[in-house]
Amino acid sequence: MGKSVTKVLSSETLPTADDATSNSFAEQHNATCLANTRTDLLHQIQECFGSPAGELIFWLNGMAGTGKSTIARTIAKWLREVEDGSIRLNTGFFFKKSDRDRGHARLFFANIASQLKTLDSDLGSLIASTINADPSIKNKALREQFDKLIMQPLRAVQKSIIITIVIDAMDECDECDDAKLIIDLLLRLREIPSVTIRVFLTSRPELPIRLVFKDLTCKDLTCKYREISLHDIPDSVIEQDLMTFFIHTLGKIRDKQNKIPLRDDQLQPDWPGPENIRHLVGMASPLFIFASTVCRFINCNSISPEKQLLKILEYQHTVPLEAVYAPILNQLLNDVTEEDQLGVVEDFEDVVGSVVSLQEPLSANSLSALLGVPRPDIDQILRQLHSVLAVPSDPDAPIEVLHKSFSDYLFSKGEGENKPHQFRVDSGESHERIASHCMRILSSLRQDLCRLNSLGQAFQDISPEVLDQYLPHHESSMDPKTASMGR
Repeated sequence: MGKSVTKVLSSETLPTADDATSNSFAEQHNATCLANTRTDLLHQIQECFGSPAGELIFWLNGMAGTGKSTIARTIAKWLREVEDGSIRLNTGFFFKKSDRDRGHARLFFANIASQLKTLDSDLGSLIASTINADPSIKNKALREQFDKLIMQPLRAVQKSIIITIVIDAMDECDECDDAKLIIDLLLRLREIPSVTIRVFLTSRPELPIRLVFKDLTCKDLTCKYREISLHDIPDSVIEQDLMTFFIHTLGKIRDKQNKIPLRDDQLQPDWPGPENIRHLVGMASPLFIFASTVCRFINCNSISPEKQLLKILEYQHTVPLEAVYAPILNQLLNDVTEEDQLGVVEDFEDVVGSVVSLQEPLSANSLSALLGVPRPDIDQILRQLHSVLAVPSDPDAPIEVLHKSFSDYLFSKGEGENKPHQFRVDSGESHERIASHCMRILSSLRQDLCRLNSLGQAFQDISPEVLDQYLPHHESSMDPKTASMGR
């Protein structure tokens, strides 16, 4: 059977979001929980997954930057490594709003099915047969994809199977109705006596996701799920975990710095010292993204870690996001005359504003072509922002935001006591600029961009599906007052 399965699997494949698994190439450098941190929480999750009486769904929620994705990667890694003699098929999907394949649910069940057929040859044969029988299944509605790719093969395989699914950042799925449908469909696996289903799900505590679980409880009293909100974890526990993280990570930075020969800025053996650690913990709590970003900022090859640390501590009486991002952005103005600072801010808005606004990330070369800005000028801005942006050495590889809280900070309007900062990016204006650049490039191309074969067709008569396919996302994200541009 092995040869025939291989043949069938190679003849028809499903389109998948390759970066959506926790052990994908895109996720490989993203951290898991440090040893001796999150111990009680991880134990609760592992207990839920390991017990036959455990809840079907474990929902972990928390605001941006509190470490949900790190916990999800840790659980996914633990599931891959656990050995208990059972047939355990570990799958997952990590949503990401800015990603072409991960920002929606269209590939969710295709991804899960692809993982299942790789993990079990019997299931693989059944799923591959489904694809051969209906090659267009990849374009069908989610409900039909689930029935044919997941439900029917699992009914037919007739053996006891534990299926675990780790779903991260479900609030970043672009359609709330799809998120609700996914949960409803996964719970149908309970109808198969031989299948045990466990789902670990993370999200922000946004209203649409909360309503999904409220509706689920009202409709199905037999559905067991456990909810833990990270903001309900005692401050003392979070602060202890942050202290462990800072001591470990800054200790590695200190040791690396002191191994560099002929440096006159060697750090003391106990650097940064208990008092500075306490200050950092107080500034960070409860944002683990603060801790990791600060450590990346301090770990700068060209500037002493001590100097970088002092820059951070200057902001210890400000709000957390201001404290973590203001020192990083303000260094762009170092050694810049007052009359030139406005130009730096405008260049930042154009380049970095585009990076955080783009529907899909672009490389430095592509960004240069889109904005009409020379590559060296783009490199000049980005080289100081590695703490907040993933800037590859390859100019043709995409530049990505390391954490959504950076975009949130740039787009924030500064209400109440939080005054708008000088690097604030106006989302509407940014999309308008990008749309203008896109239209400039498109205007140099051929006629009939939407392949209508009718040059006189009015814009309003073109279907939304065609516009979505051929026109840039930013055209629809502009301020409505300027949305008529280029039409």
